[in-house]
Amino acid sequence: MAESPHAKVGEATVHTPLLPVPLTGNAYLVSHAGEEFPSLTMVLTGDGVTVELVGATNITGGITTTTFKTVPDVPFTSFQLTLPRANTPSSGPISRPATRPASAAAASRCPPK
Repeated sequence: MAESPHAKVGEATVHTPLLPVPLTGNAYLVSHAGEEFPSLTMVLTGDGVTVELVGATNITGGITTTTFKTVPDVPFTSFQLTLPRANTPSSGPISRPATRPASAAAASRCPPK
């Protein structure tokens, strides 16, 4: 996935007992052809491992939710997603999501704790 500073919306960290270091990386809004809203995509790396987590975003009644439909079969001890507060200078523009063909999307997520 080509990184775009306009699409970055946060950062994520996952600790798993299977790796000596946490998986860390950025969270992006990514527009896929045919989807009403951009996906929330996290690209996490650590100890030579890269995991791309893609969640479908929905906005209903002013509430934004993201659903991750598949789960990697890997245990983890913690998952942290840090998103900036709205109306802060650090939030940056999130109205221009990166564009990526739908056929290149990976669909996986970490299981809930």
